Amino acid sequence: MERVELSPTQMAAAAPVLELSAWCSSRSKRAIDVIVAGLLAPFAVIGVAFTALVSAMSFRGWPFFLQDRTGLGGGRIRIIKVRSLPRDWDPTVGKHRLQEDEFSAVSHFIRANHLDELPQFANVFAGSMSLVGPRPMIDDVLELLEDDVRDRRHAVKPGLSGLWQVSTMGSLSLDECPELDLAYIENASRRVDLCILWWTLTRRQVDSEFLLQWVRSHNVK
Repeated sequence: MERVELSPTQMAAAAPVLELSAWCSSRSKRAIDVIVAGLLAPFAVIGVAFTALVSAMSFRGWPFFLQDRTGLGGGRIRIIKVRSLPRDWDPTVGKHRLQEDEFSAVSHFIRANHLDELPQFANVFAGSMSLVGPRPMIDDVLELLEDDVRDRRHAVKPGLSGLWQVSTMGSLSLDECPELDLAYIENASRRVDLCILWWTLTRRQVDSEFLLQWVRSHNVK
């Protein structure tokens, strides 16, 4: 059989088309981000102040640090985090590299409750992040993902919380993260965002398989 060579244009046309929910880039989503973040801002400020005080007293150092991550379109964004590890530890180390018995009760409390991420409300107001979306990963974790998965994740704004964060596997393993993130990107809606926000605020963890079926259902639109 004769081999057919495709031109770059033909190859691009034959590539799978990214299915992106219109909600992810809508003005309504941005409006909800600003309104809800504004309502939660007083509580976030109190939470940041409390966490920073606990961090400074526990780790004897400045409680805040900056971290560069990848955002919409592959661009770099800078986020503020509260220190959750002693000063002699790398503050950028991913929590999935740490064993629970390797760090103190204070570190575990801050990380388990995601209090170190509260300053990122500033990124939501600035527009570089959304309240709901794929979490912006550190570079060494991002490199573990396939190129196609990275491209799809970067087609939308990163979020403070997402499907993976409210799933039963969200605090344990990265294995299900790509599938849950892509399911959100392709099927996001106002109802999905509001449910994820509610589950995040109430600290409810939902079965991962149920989340995948739920978000892919036409009933969530």
